[in-house]
Amino acid sequence: MRDELLSPGRTRPVVAITTNPHYPAATLNADRLASDLGGAADVVALETGDATWALTAALPSRLDVYGGAVRIWWPGLTATSKPTDHPLLFVWGPDDVARTQTRLVATVLARAGARRSATETANRAVLGAPATSPAPPAASTPSRPGGGVHEGVVQRVDGSRIEVLVRDEPGIVVEADLPLAEFAARTAPGVSLRLRPTAARGHEWSACGCLPAPWRRLREVYKEGDIVRARVCWVGDEYLLVEVLPGAVLAVPKFELDYGPVRHPAEFVGLGQRVQVRILTLDVTQRGRASIKQAHGRTVLPAPDLGDGYPQFLDGEPAPASPPPAPTDTAGLEDELRLAQESRREQARQIAELRKRIRSLEDRLQHHAAGEVEPLASEPAFLTAVRVAYARSFDEGSRASHPLQRMRVGREFLAHLRSLEGVDAEKVVEVCAQVACGRAHEIPGRSVHELHAGDRAGAAGRTRASDGAKAWRCSLQDGTPGARRLHWWEIPGRDGRTIEFASVAHHDDVSIPS
Repeated sequence: MRDELLSPGRTRPVVAITTNPHYPAATLNADRLASDLGGAADVVALETGDATWALTAALPSRLDVYGGAVRIWWPGLTATSKPTDHPLLFVWGPDDVARTQTRLVATVLARAGARRSATETANRAVLGAPATSPAPPAASTPSRPGGGVHEGVVQRVDGSRIEVLVRDEPGIVVEADLPLAEFAARTAPGVSLRLRPTAARGHEWSACGCLPAPWRRLREVYKEGDIVRARVCWVGDEYLLVEVLPGAVLAVPKFELDYGPVRHPAEFVGLGQRVQVRILTLDVTQRGRASIKQAHGRTVLPAPDLGDGYPQFLDGEPAPASPPPAPTDTAGLEDELRLAQESRREQARQIAELRKRIRSLEDRLQHHAAGEVEPLASEPAFLTAVRVAYARSFDEGSRASHPLQRMRVGREFLAHLRSLEGVDAEKVVEVCAQVACGRAHEIPGRSVHELHAGDRAGAAGRTRASDGAKAWRCSLQDGTPGARRLHWWEIPGRDGRTIEFASVAHHDDVSIPS
């Protein structure tokens, strides 16, 4: 697939659909997409896992796709291509599947139509025909304005069907920056909308892309620490996603849902539920984190204006229930105040006890890291050192997104490590921690890839017959003739992977103990 994508002779776009292992219902249907595209692109379905990891390692940086997302690779992909030139679309839930598929088809067909128009113009010029002579419109397609943004007026709203009038020609809105049913509920006859023509049919219009870019708008109107409205659009095992503006989504880790223990986010919130959150981070990679528990009892900022015809996002929530009548007797107020003070003292005592336990754990970790446990002393000692390195290197949020997998030490691993000179045991421990949580795959300097049977191009990866484990390797050192490599086995299992550290070898050594 890498060779096909990077081929300079490729003329057709490639669309890749990936599975969402946590939310299968949010995965696009490849057969239906191929049918809707009508041969305008090649459609590839990838299962998130080994296939997407291998593709990530093979492609230029940030041009991969996995986890239920969809990627379009246009012709002309090279090692220096910008990721933003090859669209990456996210599916936030089952309700978003149809909208994403519609946008995907419109994007591919629009580009295919532009290329076809340019080719036909060039052909007419070569044949001596006037380059500007327009082709006669089909009888079934009404005449319409050209591309760009046009003003349309809503004539009728029926469920998710929005009928509009654009330059005295009737049409319908088939997609928007919000789910179509919600968009229809937010508009009404007489409202002016900014619309773009779709490439599919002459009477269909798109309201997508007529809003400001969601993350640019988000950073314009909000900042870290703000309390804002949001809607739950995806619920996973360790975190959930909330939509703050159409297309701008923040992650809420499980530990930011409530001050008490939360076994599973689905027990705390439901898909589509409206919540208020505190924005914790907004970074330049269009990612961010938010907290529900830190927004309790705080004043919510008003929703921003998204433009003409677009009401404020998540505005018009039901008014909160009327508060209970205030007690009229002073004795009742004094009782409530006393109970609140006692509760506050108890919470302060519990917090102090927790801080004391945390300091004790930190002291124990520092003793381990200082050398009380020698990594090369035994297999349990080495695994303990890896766990300590993982705890010191990753904060709570990173541990939630990159949990430590099950680990074990191969029978020859420590012997290999003791016999090699010029490599620091602490460095090996650090890289093993990155491998065991999957973080090594995201670090360019590690150069993670499958361990092949030889140096020749196209050599097959190694699989252990006894348990189906795959052999992998990554860099421990760079820039030296004898650069060391870490070799390990990834053992599949019903409850997840097990990482077996196998050996530390020179760059040219492709052997691995089985």
